[in-house]
Amino acid sequence: MPVSSRALARATAATAATALLSTAWAAPTHAAIDTDAQPEATWMVDGPVYASVTIGDTVYLGGRFSHATSTDGDSLPRNGLAAFSISTGKPTGWKPGTNGTVWALETDGTSIWAGGEFTKVNGTARERLARLTASTGDLDAKFDVGVDDTVRALELDHGMLFVGGLFSKIGKWKQAHLAKVNATSGAIPRGFDPVVDTNVRAIVAPPSGVGNDVYVAGNFRKVNGTQRSRVALVNGANGSLKPLTFAKPEKATVRALDISDDGSLLYGGVGGSTNSAIAWSTTTGKQVFRHQVVGDVHAVQYHDGTLWMGFAEGALDDPTARVRAVDASNGAPEPDFAPRVNSLWGVRTIAATDAGVVVAGNFTRVAQEVHRYVAFFRSDLAAARSYVGAGATWRYDDRGIATDGWAAPGFDDTGWRSGRGQLGFGDGDETTVIKGGTAEAPVVTSYFRTTFTVDALPSTLTLRLAADDGAVVYLNGVEVLRDNMPDGAVTAETLASRFRTGADEDWLRTFTVDPSLLQVGGNTLAVEVHQAKGGFTDGSFDARLVGR
Repeated sequence: MPVSSRALARATAATAATALLSTAWAAPTHAAIDTDAQPEATWMVDGPVYASVTIGDTVYLGGRFSHATSTDGDSLPRNGLAAFSISTGKPTGWKPGTNGTVWALETDGTSIWAGGEFTKVNGTARERLARLTASTGDLDAKFDVGVDDTVRALELDHGMLFVGGLFSKIGKWKQAHLAKVNATSGAIPRGFDPVVDTNVRAIVAPPSGVGNDVYVAGNFRKVNGTQRSRVALVNGANGSLKPLTFAKPEKATVRALDISDDGSLLYGGVGGSTNSAIAWSTTTGKQVFRHQVVGDVHAVQYHDGTLWMGFAEGALDDPTARVRAVDASNGAPEPDFAPRVNSLWGVRTIAATDAGVVVAGNFTRVAQEVHRYVAFFRSDLAAARSYVGAGATWRYDDRGIATDGWAAPGFDDTGWRSGRGQLGFGDGDETTVIKGGTAEAPVVTSYFRTTFTVDALPSTLTLRLAADDGAVVYLNGVEVLRDNMPDGAVTAETLASRFRTGADEDWLRTFTVDPSLLQVGGNTLAVEVHQAKGGFTDGSFDARLVGR
């Protein structure tokens, strides 16, 4: 994968509508990201960039370049590898050199692993795979593995470095396209021997604590002799194939992978005739959304509820687009981030951090200004504080009966059942299945509560809400908004204003909430979700609450 923020965390403990968003939807009412749409005037490089990783304020780049260059014409030697401050855009003193293209980077916070087509690093023989010190760029003399063809993907997990690419041999062992090595010593443990029929382009591991399986993607059609076209889940210990399959077009190459912070969604950058960023459920393998563009999607990067995607040729609604920020739950584009990027090949890698977003690839102009092969978009809003996040635990009452005072902070909900979001019934993608209803015996309304702690009051407060079909939301007992609900008194029998279907059911709409309703200490968010007439075959609820 292009950016390894997850590995670092483990180591340190409608326009451009998507194929599934065919139903009409409104643009978010509040910006989902805090990143400027105009890049900063910074240093650049003089050739294409294909890989990036971050450690703190530093972004490390790999590609096919020979110098870092300034807007004033200054130049510093940087062969295939370079590092820059994200906040200033200036190059650091990190300058290991390769004699060939770098296609993949990975980090644990102290080391950088590089893979590609090179045969030397810092003048020393290293066949396509090397380990470098993140602070100095020194080559690790002990880590000397040797790979016989191009390395395209690296992923660190449980002290092992998973390696993907075009190779047929790694070290002294015949092992094609997917292998693993000890990340420190370079030793190749025996017993991990998956059989992948061709190139592996991307590898990603679930978040810490989920297990030792890894997701792999590329051009392949079979794994261990079993049909697994382009995406597969394999056992990270022995390489055996897991039974999960992913819904996707069969002829599309998957060029990039990332995963949500809770491990519930796998994201793929897809090329070929599909040309999309796709999200799949890691529970069912079903496609959750597909955001289609004109060219191959080379990069997908999840960060803080946003999926950043880099691609070639343009977006469906904008031929000048090569980078997009979309809602990571449904693929809806962020309308305030739409910089123009020149060149056919566009953006090949993205590093998204709290400090800003670095996009890099094969371009020379961004937002109508000179930005050769790399552009820095700075984040200038306050850092987000997630009060209610993805997978939050909710108490719920699904009997269809309103209990007096149920939304108040002091209400005793210990008799209610509990479960993690998303909650619902009838769709098959719920984390927690609640009681549904039928036209003959409808459960019109379900009630949900969660509590959270605030240590300091934010300046702004944003609620992202998925409600099939409608909802009324209360913060500390005060009604703060209605979504697809009529005016006037609301009871357990009140129907939502209209019926929602398809992707509209799961879309996390964004609302601004008065932050003064919060209090330092404990708080309660309560939501009642109502069905519309004819909508008793399924239901969905989820929510996020973020302050800045």
